[in-house]
Amino acid sequence: GHSMGAATALFHAAQHSPSTPTDPPPLPNAEEPKEDLSLAGIVVDSTFTDLETLAHELVKDGKLLPMFVPSVVVGGALRMIRGTVQKKAGFDIKALSPIKGAPKCTTPMLIGHGRNDEFIPLH
Repeated sequence: GHSMGAATALFHAAQHSPSTPTDPPPLPNAEEPKEDLSLAGIVVDSTFTDLETLAHELVKDGKLLPMFVPSVVVGGALRMIRGTVQKKAGFDIKALSPIKGAPKCTTPMLIGHGRNDEFIPLH
């Protein structure tokens, strides 16, 4: 996957990897994810680190809006969006963090990211 697709591939692989003894117990009433045996490996190209960092970087660099937006406004907007998504979709957008999901993934992966990527900066 590339960019958001890379994050999606990584999340899928992490959720459907065989569990390890150090994995936290599943949430109450949560269905235990099944291992995806069709997944032999993934290629992750230019994924973002986490949604909050991505939003701040896109606004700061003028990639989303043609004007300056203070970081406090971006943070406030993210809090409002987070509350709405939690209510309507039942998940926390702070969980959209490929960098936190990667260590849970036991599926072999090849990760690439160009130094000159103009949309997702290299971290």
